Amino acid sequence: MAEFILQLVIVVAGGILLYLVARTLPRLDETDPTPGPRHMLPEWVMHYLERADEELIALFERIVRWLRVALMKFDNTLGERVRKLKRNGTNGNGKGLPPLENDVKIPGEREEEENA
Repeated sequence: MAEFILQLVIVVAGGILLYLVARTLPRLDETDPTPGPRHMLPEWVMHYLERADEELIALFERIVRWLRVALMKFDNTLGERVRKLKRNGTNGNGKGLPPLENDVKIPGEREEEENA
């Protein structure tokens, strides 16, 4: 019964996605619209706007790349600090951590598991 319900949910979700895609597709008329100006703005203004849009996209790409590099450097710094802490066997305040397998016992642990 649970398998049937999961399949039903998947089919309904697919149907909803198909409906949403069909609604967002542009509707094309078979009649040709009346010819008119392409834009309300003059052609030279549109040229500058398109150029400004390209420049903004290029600026955004540079910013995203810079953020990516900064995040990778930060990740490397944190990884190096963790490696140093593991190598020293400290938890950050200079006190050594006891090895888990030797000093910590789990309550309710059986005798056979220790001998194995």
